[in-house]
Order: sequence, then structure tokens, then C-alpha cells
Amino acid sequence: MGADSLKGLTPIFTKLGLLKEEGGKARFDAERPPLSDVLARVKAAADYGNTITGKMLEEQFRKEPFGWEFDMVKLLVLCLLRAGLIEVQSAGRSFDDARSMEAKTAFTNNTAFRQASFRPKETVDFTVVLQAAEAFKATFGKEAKELEQGKVAQDIRAELERQEQELQAMHTLLIRHHLPGEETIQQALDLARDVRGGKEDHTIQAFRSNYTTLKDAIQQASELKRNLDEPKLFSLQKAGEVLRGPWVFLSTEPELPEELKEAGTRLKDLIEKESFHREVVEIEHLGMKLQDAFQKLQEEALAARAETYQAALHQLRSMTGWADLDDDQRATIAKPLTDLASAYCDQVPPIPQLRADKDAAPLRLQKAQEEMLRLLEGERLVSLKLGHFFNGGIENADQLEAALDEIRNACAPLLAAGKKVLIG
Repeated sequence: MGADSLKGLTPIFTKLGLLKEEGGKARFDAERPPLSDVLARVKAAADYGNTITGKMLEEQFRKEPFGWEFDMVKLLVLCLLRAGLIEVQSAGRSFDDARSMEAKTAFTNNTAFRQASFRPKETVDFTVVLQAAEAFKATFGKEAKELEQGKVAQDIRAELERQEQELQAMHTLLIRHHLPGEETIQQALDLARDVRGGKEDHTIQAFRSNYTTLKDAIQQASELKRNLDEPKLFSLQKAGEVLRGPWVFLSTEPELPEELKEAGTRLKDLIEKESFHREVVEIEHLGMKLQDAFQKLQEEALAARAETYQAALHQLRSMTGWADLDDDQRATIAKPLTDLASAYCDQVPPIPQLRADKDAAPLRLQKAQEEMLRLLEGERLVSLKLGHFFNGGIENADQLEAALDEIRNACAPLLAAGKKVLIG
């Protein structure tokens, strides 16, 4: 990328057959593989007005019969650029000099190379101008005013400038609403600005080589504008919220019905496609289906928690001595249970929390019972944890009898001292 001469390059260039001697000087040989293979792909894409990117070249040449690694593809493209056979469009700018700063950025950064696009570098003759005029009609649906290089370039620039406003508006809308397709439109915006920004011959060549990409993006933006009214955007927003919230939970449920699994997978697939705007009705239906299923599970979990704590409250209030407490004491002791005993909440907690609360009910009931007994018994109350006596589990009747004997031995002196033993 920095050498003034191709002589003295590493042996890999000769081994791959990339160079040939002409007039005592080395030059790249793009008339035979592997350089001819890459150049043919670039030209074929340009002939159909398609954009071919570094990522596309990487994917094409990774396959059989080539099987090339990414660095090999990048090296061959760079050779074609140094040979003056292609132009590069990267980050909204075009260049044809392999020793430029733009080239260093595009070819030393893998992401930049994959995003860059390539087109053949050709002389603009009448045939190329005619092809650009035909591309103009295919893209914008009207004829160029004159078949002269300057006039065709002028028509292209004027029409692209008008279309950029629509493209930019749709790009902003997609980003604001977290919808797919913004990368495609951004690529078209970069291309449009690049085409408009160069000289006449650059405008003609760049537009001719990339008009299909621009046409598709313009059609996409027009379709988005026509289909995405406020109600549909609201539906898409709600469906996206379902995917990022309720579906994340539902997808982890071990016994989720198959139809809900299919609905979640289908919704994610539809909303991530660039054609999402054609499927808004189904997206809305699937989102509501998953939301309803989640809400039903949430209501069931809330009802189950309330029922469990109502039963715990009943058990607490049935204990001997409950009636001996005053109202403030009863309210304080029962509060951890009464707070969770209602089936109505202003803001319903997440389902995992509802289930965890339900599982914690026995422990909270036990703590409430202990507090009640401490108020009634004072220092007379002593707690005894049974788990200590069954450490390691019980495997036979002898071990059971031994553990019970230990419990008796622990309780006997406490009872003899007039204590009340609370078993936990």
C-alpha cells in the first residue's frame, strides 16, 4: 500500500501468480486467476447495477471451489485497486488510489472492508452513458432529458438529492422505533451522496454500477412511508415490548405450550425482517397472544400467592394467645403476611418474585409466630432448630431413635427450667 514499485514484494505474490513482467516492470496480472476471478465478480455485479461489498466477496469466495480465507480476499481486492482496475466506496467516499489514507482505513480495518463496496473502473464512453440513462429510467421511472454525459449526470444528481430526503426520513423513523432495515437505507444514503459528490464521469459510473441498490432502497422507503402510519407503529412498538419482556420470560417456562413457542419464534422472525411492514397484522396478533398468555400466568401467580398468605394469616390468627395481643401488636406481627395476601396490586411484581414470595410463606409465617410468642412469653420462650439433630439425614430406625433421644435431652432441661420450647 505504500511501495512506489511492485518489485521486491514478498514471495507470496509470485507464488499466487499475481504478478507478471512487461517491459522490464512488474504489474498485476488480472487476466488469469485468482485476480480474474475477483474482478469478474465485481464486473458481474456492476453489469446488473448491484452493489457488491467486501462481506459479499468474503462469503462468495469462502465457498467451493475457492475456499479462500478472509485475508486472501482482502489482499486480492487490494491488488485490483493498486492495478487501477476497481474503485472503492467506503464511509460515503469513493477512491481509486491504493496508497491513499482512505485505502489504509478501508483495508486495515476488517469491519470497514466488509462494509466497503467495489465497482470496476472504466472509461466513460457513449455506451456507459446510455447504460446510465437506462438505469436512470429503471430507478426513477422517467427518461433522462438528453443522452449527453453532463446532462445525464445532472439528472442523476437532481433526482438523488430529492430522494435523499425520503431516505433520510425513513432511516430516522426506523432508528427511532428500533425497526430493521436502517442499515440498508444507510448504505443507499452513502451511495447517493457519493454519486452526487463526484465529477461527471464518477457520477455516471457510480450510478450505473449501483443503481439496483439505490432503486431497491428508494422503493423500500416509499413502501415504508405508505404502510407505517401511527396505529401500525404503535402496534409494532407493543410487539417489540412483548419480545423484550413477556416473551423473554415465557421462553424459559419449562411447560410452555407448543403453540406459544411457535408464536414467539414466528413473532421474532417477522419483526426482525426488513419486510416487517407487510406483516403488521400478524405481528400485532402474535404480540397480543403472547401478552395475554403472560398476563394469565401473572394473574395465576398473584392469585396463588394471595391464597397462600391468606391461609398463613388464618393459621396465625388461630394460634392460642392471638386474642391476647392488642390491635397494634397484631397488625405489626401480621404485616409481612397481610401485605402479600391480596389478589390486587397497583403494580404487579414480576412472576419470579410472585413465585418466590409464595415459596417463602412458611418461613414468614414461622417468624410471625415466633414474634407473637416472644411478646406473650418474653424470656421464657426458647427456639430449638430441629435441623441440627438430623444433620446428614436419616437412613434407618436406629438413627431416628438416636436423633429423637438428642431432642429429648435438649428439651428436658429447658422444660424443667420453666421454658417454652419453640420448635423450628
